[in-house]
Amino acid sequence: FEGTPLGDLGLEAFYLPKADGEHYANAYVSAGGNEVLQCEGTYKDEQFEGQATLLDCPLRLLDGFMAEAGMGFKGTAGGQLSLSGTTDHMSLNGQIDLDSARIYSNTYGFDFGMDERPITITNSRLQFDNYRLTSKTDQNPLIMNGYLDMADFSQMRLDFDMKARNFELINTKRTPSSLLFGKVYADFDGRLYGLVDQLTIRGNLSV
Repeated sequence: FEGTPLGDLGLEAFYLPKADGEHYANAYVSAGGNEVLQCEGTYKDEQFEGQATLLDCPLRLLDGFMAEAGMGFKGTAGGQLSLSGTTDHMSLNGQIDLDSARIYSNTYGFDFGMDERPITITNSRLQFDNYRLTSKTDQNPLIMNGYLDMADFSQMRLDFDMKARNFELINTKRTPSSLLFGKVYADFDGRLYGLVDQLTIRGNLSV
């Protein structure tokens, strides 16, 4: 997807017409031979109402949406979601539980562990309250408050206020794809916002 390999994906689907123009459908998505998503619901008058269950879904499946930002994910996600709306504007609500989740960038030289507290989704917006990111070797966290809006997957938008003290921002060796490398510890108080492929960061940084 968008030039990013996602691995071996599979899809099984079942469809059943019902009375009054309503249609029932369910689908199962697999990754690497393991079922990672179940979804079922009804479709009528261009509106879908249903439920989805994440089953240790690999977060790397999101990498295609983050490729232009030079970032990727590790770990898995589980949880229950409700879906409603049209196929091109679906509203998601529910909760996601992360397991061993990390966000990283080989280009920018970071690899952060993600807080394993459940993330609430309301109207396709993931809300982060005092959410912690930690480096591999240091436990001084970066604290984030804000949201990631997935109402439009082609134009996902985020807005985070962030604070950190003596945070290990970078700890990596130089590679052919590196723009940043070495070790950097920082105090930071600022804001990260914009489309995921056109991010703006403003604030005060002391290294």
